[in-house]
Amino acid sequence: MAFRHKISGAPTTDNWEIANGLVKKFGGNALNAAGASGETADLLWTRVSMSDAWLNVYLDQKYYEVDPLLKALNGSIPEYGYNTGVLTSKDTENSLEIGLNQDIRGFGYGSLFSSTFIDAKDANRIIVVHCSEMSLSELDGEIGLDRIRLLQAMIAANIQVPEIMYADDPLRLRRHLSPREVEVLKWLASGLRNDEIAYKMNVAEVTVRKTIAAARQKLNARTREQAIAIAIRDGWITL
Repeated sequence: MAFRHKISGAPTTDNWEIANGLVKKFGGNALNAAGASGETADLLWTRVSMSDAWLNVYLDQKYYEVDPLLKALNGSIPEYGYNTGVLTSKDTENSLEIGLNQDIRGFGYGSLFSSTFIDAKDANRIIVVHCSEMSLSELDGEIGLDRIRLLQAMIAANIQVPEIMYADDPLRLRRHLSPREVEVLKWLASGLRNDEIAYKMNVAEVTVRKTIAAARQKLNARTREQAIAIAIRDGWITL
């Protein structure tokens, strides 16, 4: 898949949280979705609810270079699933593939099951990935993969595509700020101090400091001023 260095922008009010809630009721612990051009296979957008800790490892190790789910989206493979923590050097000589399969297990994802759909409006591809602590066989026995397929089809038909922006490296998943991080940055941009923000949000001042630090890390900002500038530039906040 060719990367066009595009990322999702500031989240809009939509049914993403509802979809995540449904996935949890169907034995999942995270939901991923992505779209790709039907003509060029360029990645157009991503939406991910996996943990920031895992996404940081995923990006730092460049696991996207061997991610089988991205390959499934690229090839418009209707369905793909795999268990994590099982791949060894007996299965492949590619150490990056082994690292991805082994590392993801440690973050609580025992299996990933995807379905790829073709958008009738523009012929682009949409992949919906159901992540679970359970293995595929456990998930099938307890929930049923057929039920998960139906859920994925419903999500693919109703998911709202986020605003698209250009960025400097593939996927840029660290930029997915939480609602609290966005709110703190808004107050910072308005000129409030940490203690004033804490009062406004009814949280401890230490919570404000930690939230600012998390936002800076996601935005790759050295200072809070730089974090505000990047957040404004990328559409997370406005003055």
